[in-house]
Amino acid sequence: MKVLVLITIFTILHHTTATLETIHELKKTAKTKLQSLHDAAASEIQKLVDNIDPEKVKKLDVFNVIPKVTKLVMLFEGVDDKPEPLIFDPYQGERLSHYFEQKHGYRGKRLVSALGKGLPLPMLKRMDAV
Repeated sequence: MKVLVLITIFTILHHTTATLETIHELKKTAKTKLQSLHDAAASEIQKLVDNIDPEKVKKLDVFNVIPKVTKLVMLFEGVDDKPEPLIFDPYQGERLSHYFEQKHGYRGKRLVSALGKGLPLPMLKRMDAV
């Protein structure tokens, strides 16, 4: 009985190891196929982009979209990916506290009441609250 159990365990382990090796091979082949598909798709997209005729596109622009898109692109071209570093000034709060108090009341009482009343955002912006 023990021999039969040992043979069964060895058979199961052998098949499990073989299955794991097969799975690893499948992963490798799938990875290479996906990479080749990605490269093929990238080359096809590049061919399509290269074949676009700007004059035809301008003629087909019925809704006058191109000037709007170019304005947006020009707007975002000047934007840097890195934000400017913030300069920490621990005394700025003390210097500007009188301005905040004039604008929103002692400890922001008028601002808190406006927010509590549920005033709409445009009105809060007019009050220079946000």
